Amino acid sequence: ALAPVTSVLALLAALCIGAAVIALNGDNPAEAYGALLKGSFSSMRYLASTLSSATPLIFTGLGVAVAFKAGMANIGAEGQLYMGGMAAAVVGIYVHAPAGVLIPLALLAAFAAGGLYGVVPAVLKVKTNTNEVVTTLMLNYIAKLFTSYLVNYPLKAQGAPLGMTETIQDAAKLPVLYQGTRFNIGFLIAVAAAI
Repeated sequence: ALAPVTSVLALLAALCIGAAVIALNGDNPAEAYGALLKGSFSSMRYLASTLSSATPLIFTGLGVAVAFKAGMANIGAEGQLYMGGMAAAVVGIYVHAPAGVLIPLALLAAFAAGGLYGVVPAVLKVKTNTNEVVTTLMLNYIAKLFTSYLVNYPLKAQGAPLGMTETIQDAAKLPVLYQGTRFNIGFLIAVAAAI
């Protein structure tokens, strides 16, 4: 019974602190929050974009929730997301198979890469009693730099600007739910996983 109350109080506190920071910056908090709501929910296109952006956050939050439920503090979800995303991209670019095989394979690769990256601080905790907050936080930077290196050098598309891989095959892309946006069935998968 306390969880919903705590969540509402946390949201209200965040809104109040945000309003104070906006006001201290000399801007109108009501206008800023109004623009935020308008840019997120005022049309189907904006809503689809908002839900698309929320999808990886839902998955990352679920991953952190599992660690917290096990009594571990996982601050490394961002790094695990980077590693999982890179693994899925590699499968989506270089493995040639029909969509019915390629999409599950890319999702499994992402799941495995992100999970295996989370094993590193777990092993350090078990073997050397290293603080998992510190190691997971530090591993975020390693994952960001590693994936940046991959997309800028060995996986960089021929003749492309820096930070760009080859295009992911259409067969590796999740079906889009709202045309003209990146909003796809990944959101429904995330909601189902959360439930």
